[in-house]
Amino acid sequence: MRAYAQIVPTFWTRGSGKRLREDRDARLLALYFMTCPSSSMLGIFYLPLTTITHETGFSAEEIRDVLPRIAEIVRYDEEAELVWLPQGAKHQIGPTMSGKDKRRPAVIRELQLVAGHPFAAEFMARY
Repeated sequence: MRAYAQIVPTFWTRGSGKRLREDRDARLLALYFMTCPSSSMLGIFYLPLTTITHETGFSAEEIRDVLPRIAEIVRYDEEAELVWLPQGAKHQIGPTMSGKDKRRPAVIRELQLVAGHPFAAEFMARY
């Protein structure tokens, strides 16, 4: 579990958060994925559906219903029990990272944990 995380305040006034204004369940679940104890600086992390249900109070069916509505914020692979927040690293690390950045080894280490999964390849293509 990481000790520090950023949620941009513009979530409420621009972009995806604003578009979810009329969908309370989607807004709550999106914020959960951005702030949950399992989240990582990459935005790719292991999170079983049972943990999501336990921590949010949503049923598995409700979560499956909401996930397509927040697809621009979060992608979930139920079989692998992996979450990917495509904008996660941008907000937690920054849009780019120099080769000398001291966080680089941690990023590489976390990516190795999900190597071979499509989320890792999509992360590399994006960042």
